[in-house]
Amino acid sequence: MDAPCLQRLLVFEGTNKMDISVISAPRLEIFGKLFDNFPKLQFSGTNFQESTIVSVTIVVHSLKVLALSDAKLSLDAVIDLLKCFPNLEKLYIEASVENARYHKCRKLIGTLDIRLRKIVLGNYQGSKSHINFAKFFVSFAKVLESMRLESDVGNISKAWIARQRRLLNINKRASSGARFNFVPPKIFTGSLDDLRALQVHDLSTTDPFQRIL
Repeated sequence: MDAPCLQRLLVFEGTNKMDISVISAPRLEIFGKLFDNFPKLQFSGTNFQESTIVSVTIVVHSLKVLALSDAKLSLDAVIDLLKCFPNLEKLYIEASVENARYHKCRKLIGTLDIRLRKIVLGNYQGSKSHINFAKFFVSFAKVLESMRLESDVGNISKAWIARQRRLLNINKRASSGARFNFVPPKIFTGSLDDLRALQVHDLSTTDPFQRIL
């Protein structure tokens, strides 16, 4: 598929598992959701298998918004995505984060220009892996404006939030103006099918994933 006017590519869980091939989409700005069991995708020379990049031959500079859902992610995998989409500004993740090796990945920072302005991390549990994952962006995302950490750990107490902020080393954040909000998950009251239909067809919104995550 050659799609010179394509600006958003939205795929949801439950979509037929047919392979997708996009030869060229120079105006694409919004892409997601990538998830486990995602159809095999070849996009402008980049091959995806589920939510993981298998190979990259072309860097996609147009993409600004990326959403990942129901995927087992490592910090290495997300860094690969940032290398593939170097101008990414918004990252939505609703996933199980694994193997977030903060000290290993921080060695890559000299070769990585993180331009993220907004990060939403759903299913944040405050575990070591989740802390290391979020801490990487706290420490190195120099233009970050906000990070929303949605947690269903029960009662999000002031003491729990204070401990998380300390473990994330927020006082030494790379972006002095960045805000960090610990909140319960956003709940949509209505049919999920209705929400998806609204999300896909409402082209007036510049960020369709903002409604769910």
